[in-house]
Amino acid sequence: MECNTTGFIFDAGSLYHYFQGLLDVRKKRGRRYNLSIILSLVVLAKLCGQDTPYGIADWAKNHKEWLCEVLSLKYSKMPHHSTYRRILANYEGELERVVTPFLKQLAEKKQYQLIAIDGKTVRGTITPRIHSACIS
Repeated sequence: MECNTTGFIFDAGSLYHYFQGLLDVRKKRGRRYNLSIILSLVVLAKLCGQDTPYGIADWAKNHKEWLCEVLSLKYSKMPHHSTYRRILANYEGELERVVTPFLKQLAEKKQYQLIAIDGKTVRGTITPRIHSACIS
């Protein structure tokens, strides 16, 4: 499958924008995806419950058609688990430095939605509450 869409638009307050502030120290040779894309894939996979580089890579591979369309990716082949492992090992401290301001600006704008993902709302242990706002 070829992903040939052009253009890549993100809201200035998005997490992708914050990831663009990180310096990519990888060698240019063999680099298919920029650092911001890989970190965005990590966040999306983690939101879906993937905690290991193998899980993140598997999740991205299983959702590659959608990811190519939404993220306007040139390659339909998703990064290998070793790519995620290296990125996470090299940028562990930097990720916290970048993600913290993003979360703070969301809290200041109150642009977030609380979601119970542990099943308590589904089982009725906690009554569902509707919060107005959206995640950017």
